[in-house]
Amino acid sequence: MIRWYTWRWQIEQLFATIKTAGLNLEATQLESIAAIQRLTVLALSVAVRILQLIQGRDNPDLPANIAFSHEQQQCLSILAPTIDGKTRLQQNPYPPDRRGGGAGGGEQGEQALPQSRGA
Repeated sequence: MIRWYTWRWQIEQLFATIKTAGLNLEATQLESIAAIQRLTVLALSVAVRILQLIQGRDNPDLPANIAFSHEQQQCLSILAPTIDGKTRLQQNPYPPDRRGGGAGGGEQGEQALPQSRGA
């Protein structure tokens, strides 16, 4: 029963991220149903990735390969040094294999968000 509430909370966070607390999907000015459906699919993909990054930030022991493909991790390892700040507070505190560690899979798979590999 507790697991259901955990899932429910994650679903609530997903919809909050899609709505006014995040992507503000409700403010779209699109009129066609097909365009709104495409935007919703895109917004869901982005919202899942955002929540994976949040979960990775809150659980730095999760490996980055849960949220990012090998190619995406390579890209991040090239870009990260160019955007890190000069002070310790402006720098990413996570090692490269944990950088932005996402969610899902592993021993915590039942409590984690679905994996997103494509975006």
